Amino acid sequence: MAAKHDLPGNTSKDENDTVSALIEIQKCRVPQQKMRWIVENLECLGRRQSRKRKLNTDESEKPERPYWFRKEVNGFTDSNFVALSYTWDASEYETQNPKPEGHLIERRDREDDWESSVRNSVLERVTRYMQCHDVPLLWIDRHSIPQKKCKTTPCVHGECKQKRHALDAMDWVYSLSDHPVALLGRPIQSEDEIATLSAILSGALVKYQDGKPALDKDTEYRQANKMLDLLHEITRDKWWRRAWTFQENYKAGLKMTLLIHHDPDLERAKRSTPSGTKAMFGVVPGELSIQSVKFFESATEFCLAFRQHHFATSEDEEKIIHILKTAGRYRMLLSHSTSMSGIIISDVNWRGVTEPWDRLAIIANCCQYATRLDAARLQQMEGNVASLDLSILALRLLNGEILNNEEAHVPDGTIVERMNDLFFDDFRAPKGAKKLTYNKGCRFFDVEFTRTGIKTKGHLWKLGETLRPPRSSPRLSQTSHKDKKQLSEYERTRLKQLSELIRAKHTSDDAGIVDCIKDFLEEDSFVMDDQGSFSLRYRRLMTKAVVRAMDADQTLSLGYLCDPEGEPTVARGIFIHDRDAVESDEPLSQADKDPAYVFTSLWSDEDVDEEYLANELDHHVSIGVRLSDDRSQESLQLYTQEWVLGLCFFTGVPTSDVVFPWPQLKMMQHRMSIADRIKDTFKRAESDYPLHVSICNNDVSTLQEVLGSREASFLLLDGDGCWGTPLHVAVYLDNIEAANLILQVGVGVDVTADSSAHEHRLSPLALAVRLGNQRLLWRLWQHLHSQEEESKANVDSCLFEASINSQTTILRALLSWKEWTTKAKSEALFWAARSWKAYSAQLLTTQLSFPQDVLDKALHHAVDFGPLIGDDFKLDYNGDDYLQQQLLIALLIDAGANPNATDHRGKSALHFLGSPIALNRSGPVVRLNETAIRILLSHNSSVSLEDDVSGANPLHAAAFGSNLNMLQLYLSSCPSEQTSQALRSKNNFGETLLHYAAAGAKRDIVEFLLSQGLDVNGINTNGWTPLHCALTPARQGSQLNGFSKSTSEALEIAKILLLHGANPRAVTAEGWTPLHCLSLFASKKKENTELGQFVDNMIHRGVDIHARATFLFWNELGNVEPKYHYWGHEVQDRIQEPETSGAIVRFGYTPLHFSAAHGSISMAKASLDLGADPLSKDARGNTAIKIAANSLLLDDRPSTRNAIVKLLTEAAVT
Repeated sequence: MAAKHDLPGNTSKDENDTVSALIEIQKCRVPQQKMRWIVENLECLGRRQSRKRKLNTDESEKPERPYWFRKEVNGFTDSNFVALSYTWDASEYETQNPKPEGHLIERRDREDDWESSVRNSVLERVTRYMQCHDVPLLWIDRHSIPQKKCKTTPCVHGECKQKRHALDAMDWVYSLSDHPVALLGRPIQSEDEIATLSAILSGALVKYQDGKPALDKDTEYRQANKMLDLLHEITRDKWWRRAWTFQENYKAGLKMTLLIHHDPDLERAKRSTPSGTKAMFGVVPGELSIQSVKFFESATEFCLAFRQHHFATSEDEEKIIHILKTAGRYRMLLSHSTSMSGIIISDVNWRGVTEPWDRLAIIANCCQYATRLDAARLQQMEGNVASLDLSILALRLLNGEILNNEEAHVPDGTIVERMNDLFFDDFRAPKGAKKLTYNKGCRFFDVEFTRTGIKTKGHLWKLGETLRPPRSSPRLSQTSHKDKKQLSEYERTRLKQLSELIRAKHTSDDAGIVDCIKDFLEEDSFVMDDQGSFSLRYRRLMTKAVVRAMDADQTLSLGYLCDPEGEPTVARGIFIHDRDAVESDEPLSQADKDPAYVFTSLWSDEDVDEEYLANELDHHVSIGVRLSDDRSQESLQLYTQEWVLGLCFFTGVPTSDVVFPWPQLKMMQHRMSIADRIKDTFKRAESDYPLHVSICNNDVSTLQEVLGSREASFLLLDGDGCWGTPLHVAVYLDNIEAANLILQVGVGVDVTADSSAHEHRLSPLALAVRLGNQRLLWRLWQHLHSQEEESKANVDSCLFEASINSQTTILRALLSWKEWTTKAKSEALFWAARSWKAYSAQLLTTQLSFPQDVLDKALHHAVDFGPLIGDDFKLDYNGDDYLQQQLLIALLIDAGANPNATDHRGKSALHFLGSPIALNRSGPVVRLNETAIRILLSHNSSVSLEDDVSGANPLHAAAFGSNLNMLQLYLSSCPSEQTSQALRSKNNFGETLLHYAAAGAKRDIVEFLLSQGLDVNGINTNGWTPLHCALTPARQGSQLNGFSKSTSEALEIAKILLLHGANPRAVTAEGWTPLHCLSLFASKKKENTELGQFVDNMIHRGVDIHARATFLFWNELGNVEPKYHYWGHEVQDRIQEPETSGAIVRFGYTPLHFSAAHGSISMAKASLDLGADPLSKDARGNTAIKIAANSLLLDDRPSTRNAIVKLLTEAAVT
């Protein structure tokens, strides 16, 4: 339980919680300290050769156990070892230990051995690779890094320290190894899959159109879909979803080899698959060997091509998103102006890791960050100031990543979700440079967080007059010098021409740059390509860019070094303009409206350290900036604009401190937009709302005058029906002075007013929480405390608002300000779970203790549909929301929630996750949270738990709402001997998985279940067969955003069932034939050829078009249009108890009557064409015409009613 603390002191007016947290996190910065001795003394393993068996040895003698000896190698000088990348947990496809005994590993003391904790299958697979490629040694983390770890933090034990050092330097192992190898789990299972994978890697279907990959115009969907399915299957394995293996693959780069297992009988097919003169998949027995980069490039190329093709479905798009997330090649996915850091961090965050804070180290390794954060200290910080997402943001900034502080429009969401939107992404690499590699080095150095902004060091330049150098002479040779770092003779000549132009046009004071160019050319001629400093290499690169600009007749400008006050001094730079400029001797600042400046900085870790490994990433910045008008600060304040390339000379000139102010994020912009709306509301309402108006105008004297009047007590409680009381308006406008005046006259902080919107009916206290205004919240809370009104005020809503709006900083503060009731804490957790706010839930579960039933209930809220409502009041999800749900489920289980707990209906979490979620945003129509399902299954969540409503288990839910991959994932949790029984499980009403799959129109599942022998004519307790279920529009999705299969989908499933022997003449206990079911699909179209042919076929098979049945419908509040219908046992339940279920029952209905009531025009037309009687009457004597005219289901669809009445009337007349 959280202890009740004394109320903290007031914060200053300019306090910003995010900035305060970043400054606190900064105190945990540490330099990169990767120990050289770790790499110089790598502990590798070598497998001892088996002793030759003696001639007289008994053939039944037990074979010798594999034995691995230890050998230390220097990774810098001996890289002939395998660095193995694998998952500690076995893949679902993997037989963990085919042999009963494990391999033996020599102990570190070299005096004994122990049995390996690594799976036999892992060591056998890597042994085959090592033998085939003659690699003598293996580096494997489980044995090459000491694994003993005590629970003390910090720890001084030798092995614990060695483990920490080894983990820190592990990325170097994969970079240095000549043989980094990854063991994938999902095997290749047939010759057809080998051929399919070969086609993917060779780009058989991909052509390039306008520089973009596209599928060949003759490509068939079946062929392309087979490739997509295989890629999806391969990348769903555990190896692709772990953060540590991501690092291992990323750091290994071009050298990483992926091994995909296959059965021995596929060896010949593998070796006969050519790629030039070699076998495409190598010759390692039992393994396909694929270069990782090749796989990533081919998978990305194919997915981008598939996505452009017209036949890609929503399910295909879902698979493409997954493949690109796991195996996307950054070079092909990212814009040339973007840094890779953002996508690296997103990919690391998406992947799983046992210790979430390990992500800091993984991100730092992959992004080559020289500054690190001490994760142990961060987690121990008082008040949990350092959340993981803020720590990741701090890590990026401390390592020089550049914020776009000129205009940072950040969409709603947590910092980690929207982090990439904060950063500058308009880098412009010079021609010839590897663009993404160049962009990776575009970082500040020596960064420090201040209250004002980000302080760094460098040089500021003011752009001066423009230069128009002479064009290139045809006599000058432009010999190609590809990959040559030194300047060519042509480039040297062009730079000399530019130097002469500057000398001719400028006074001796500005001609110092001419001497700089001369000295530079001498240095360039003297220092060879592979020598010299980073500064020289950078100046060469920029010279080449300047020469290209000269040849392209681009405008150049002289750059004047500025002093610490921003005043220009001497010309020492030449910068390239992308914009057109008029040739002028006047300074550019006079030719343009605003002055133009460029900020540059260079840094390189070139000092050789005998103890620590170098960072090896050079930093370089050359960015156009705007100077702040406020020159009162100690350091100049700069705002980012655009990337500007230029050749600079600043030898001997010290750097200056500058500050890049924190960007104004959307929260503040949103508050300003509300302010404008409020002010507009009260612009002409002074007589009616004098307090509101004076607050809007910040008119303190008038506010005080009105507060002193007799009417004040009434006006203070008066709401406008939209924005609330005067105190509400003060909170909206962040007007703390007005709020203080109002509080002084005795208004309660929990006052509410009538309003048309929920958030405007909140108390001012809760409103401050929702807006994230901690300063005003604290002032209101102080007032509440000082007036001793806390016990009477309703403050529980504050906890709720902080949770549901992810105001974690405020939530943390609230938990320390008060001892909250059990109900308030539980409701806060429930709403955090309902709305998929993982970080709110994490804070609550780490700071508070919850009983078992509360945690279980929260888990059920987490797996249900999150109420993320968009403007059209429909479910509105994107991919980040699913990540939040996954995190939420994992942390609730870690907190103690029972993954097998059931709700009031007896449904477990797996029941809910078997259903799809409808999306309104761009992308797939529906989505299943596979990762969340895997999390539950990994915690032994059962697929056999039956609910209390129908006795259906999670397998029924998956058959109805998911796809074959998900159903097989559910089945994989069953012991192999129980799989057949699980496939044949029935609910309490005798409905099988086939009934559910048919009702959900899941073709792949239906075909699978039929292949497993399920009864195509199996009936439930009221006679429903899978055929009836297939032809009924059953609801899927949520109450807010439900959907049903289409008529064509229903017909497709029905045809499959009929081909497998389904009885078309089967009739339910209610008298429903398949044609009655089909008549429930509402339709506006009159003609449907496919439907007509199907009805005709059914009648020829003996289905009675005049059969009578009991009709059931209901008038669902808020959704009169009958998109869905009950099916199976639900129909019988509601017919038997119509009053309880709210159903309306009618008797003696033919399929035509069903069509008339539901507005199924196409079905009515087909029935009439095939002999249905338009004048036949139901049990109450009503014809189809009268039924349609009076149907409640058509009240909101008058055009449909008129159309079907007209159709029936014309048929009756003829």
